[in-house]
Amino acid sequence: MFSWMISQALDNNGCFLTRPSKAGPLGAWRAPTFLVLKWNVDGPSIAKPGPAGIGSVSRNHMGIFPCLFSCPVGHKVSNHAEVLATPEALEISLSHHDSGGCLLIVEADSANAIFQTY
Repeated sequence: MFSWMISQALDNNGCFLTRPSKAGPLGAWRAPTFLVLKWNVDGPSIAKPGPAGIGSVSRNHMGIFPCLFSCPVGHKVSNHAEVLATPEALEISLSHHDSGGCLLIVEADSANAIFQTY
């Protein structure tokens, strides 16, 4: 899908720049507690509707990224794409042997998508 490997991104400090949150201090990312895996999901689209994709990154209490993914989902509005991202993240967690016994938290930037998903 991409022309680079994740190891290259991890070796490049410029890939993970820390920027102030648009939402202010209350919107800042916080690490989960021990035995909790936190997924941050997103589903952007170029237009309403337009080419869209989903993506997510998981992080544990030590800040380690056990998994990340992204993929195209066709022609959709961003809220629909966000709704598709959450079940994908949960399915990956449930099928991965290292996440057994962990509680899962899913964070998204779309309240509409969260209420429509579950």
